[in-house]
Amino acid sequence: MKENTKFIVAEINKLLGRNYNVIYFNSLRPEELLQVLKEVLMKIQEQGDPSIDTKNETPEETSIYILSVLRVLHYQPQIDPTNFRQGLIRGDPDTIHPILIWLLTYVDTVRKRAYLSRFLVKVEVPDEYLSDLEVSSLYEQYTSLIDRFKTVHKEREIGIKNFENASELTADLKTMEKEKEAVTIRIAKMRAKAEAGFHLLDAARILRIEKDKERNLVLQEEQEREITSRLQSSLQRLQKELQILKKDESEVTVEALLQHLHEVITVQTIVTNEKLPAEIHEKKNRIKALNAVKQYACLGSEQINTLRNKLDTTAKEIQNLVELKISKSNIDKIEPFRQQAAAVANIKRNVLEKLEKSENSLNELLLKLEEKQELSKVVVEDVIPKGDELKKYINRLKTRGTLYKHSKSELVWLNAENSVLHRTAAILENQFNQCNQAREILETVKKNIPDNFTVQNASSMNLQLCRDISAFRMRLIPLINEIQTLREKHREFKHEQEKTRKAQIEVESSMSVCINDLQFELKDRKEKVAKETEEKEKLQKRIAKMKIMENRLKRNKEDPLVSDPGKSIKEELNSAIQAEEAKIKSLILEKEHLKNTIVSREKQMQMWNDVLSVFKCKMKCAEESKQSNGIVVRRGGAETLVLQ
Repeated sequence: MKENTKFIVAEINKLLGRNYNVIYFNSLRPEELLQVLKEVLMKIQEQGDPSIDTKNETPEETSIYILSVLRVLHYQPQIDPTNFRQGLIRGDPDTIHPILIWLLTYVDTVRKRAYLSRFLVKVEVPDEYLSDLEVSSLYEQYTSLIDRFKTVHKEREIGIKNFENASELTADLKTMEKEKEAVTIRIAKMRAKAEAGFHLLDAARILRIEKDKERNLVLQEEQEREITSRLQSSLQRLQKELQILKKDESEVTVEALLQHLHEVITVQTIVTNEKLPAEIHEKKNRIKALNAVKQYACLGSEQINTLRNKLDTTAKEIQNLVELKISKSNIDKIEPFRQQAAAVANIKRNVLEKLEKSENSLNELLLKLEEKQELSKVVVEDVIPKGDELKKYINRLKTRGTLYKHSKSELVWLNAENSVLHRTAAILENQFNQCNQAREILETVKKNIPDNFTVQNASSMNLQLCRDISAFRMRLIPLINEIQTLREKHREFKHEQEKTRKAQIEVESSMSVCINDLQFELKDRKEKVAKETEEKEKLQKRIAKMKIMENRLKRNKEDPLVSDPGKSIKEELNSAIQAEEAKIKSLILEKEHLKNTIVSREKQMQMWNDVLSVFKCKMKCAEESKQSNGIVVRRGGAETLVLQ
């Protein structure tokens, strides 16, 4: 702040020719500070008599003059306009000091704006006077003169800029002429030195041309050799391919081709009849499921619960039907064949999947082979050994080929030995395990054999065991029937429990609704009481303010010095009204902004909730489908999986 006041004092002393110091400037009254600001503005505008006292003028007139000048000079205050206007009327230093700093820092631009505003700010003429012909013609002349002033001022600014550019260009031309003279002197000296060796330059030029010709001939010769070597290599490759084709033609027979075609046709028929319809059916089911999910606009918690209940009921019904079917027909003779058919279908499906994967891998390998062949062709065309290098390369290949064959034969022999040893070890382990099992069985049999067991009474003991097993089965049948009745009772009790639970939930919901209604009414009553108390307090405050205003008006009427008793009160009320209007406008804007943001956020939250509910439903269905892929039936101490 001190630095700003120092800057203001120094610039005002320069501009107005005063002898202010910081202490005296800070001790100025508001009227004197307004006088200083007005003098600065009039000095910038270059008006006649800046020493006009503002004591004879009202604060409103002074503030109107200052505001009009600042509006012309494009000054933008850093505070609220109403507070700025009130501070300017009061002569507040916090509002006047920033104006002075801005004016005194940008004096040149402000003077230019004031100068242009003197001629470009149009005089406002009412429409009533413009209807007169003389006044309208004079106003048109006035506007044409303003336009002419604009064009002349622009031409003047362009002329000043061009004059500056022309002075810079003349200086550049002078320096370039000096550099040109120095360069010409150096060129003349170099020519005088090089006149004795011009014939050597001609000879060097001829030599360079002959060397270029020789280089071109060598390149042509190398290119022709490369072309001949490429043609020879391509000829050898074609001859090898021809020999391979001849061999294949001799080996291929009609029976082999027919067998291969028969295999391909069988595979393709299986794919078209079994695999493709299953995939199409699966895709259609997926599309139906997606369409069903798409039709639901927003899945709520109640809808998800209903879907879960439906799935549970359908699963229970399926389980019950399967159990009834098994209980009616105690022994299902076709069940093993069904399982075998399902196993065969699974094997066929796995084989088709492996075939598809192998075909895809084969296509990828063929593509890689073609790429490698193209790369090898490019490499062979680029680098081809010749002459002695080719012979050395062939000899090296032969030696490496023999080494490779030798090492390959050793590796094959070692692999065969390894496989034989693994096979023998596996056979020995199996035999060892069988011997251990046989030993354990013999020990258990010896332990369980009674003392009076002989070969003669073995058949009688076997018959006795069969009778005991049939007796145990007959005992188990009533137990199984009792278990089924108990299961039915359990289901009935569970159903009744669910009904009672639902009734309890309904009662709780109705009670909660009643409680919420009562709480809502109580809340409304409390809010009404609070609002009435607030209104009462506001009315009391208003009554107190009105009494104060009434007392002031009585005092001003009784005071003979006050000419207009209601003027100051009127000004205060107007300022308060303007401040309240500004606050109301700002609050309305904030309310509209909040409405827009709330609507967009609510839409976004609803969309995310929909996505979450869809994904939860999908995860639940996937888990239930995993659990209900098959039904396990336990009967006679054994378990059987019934496929669906």
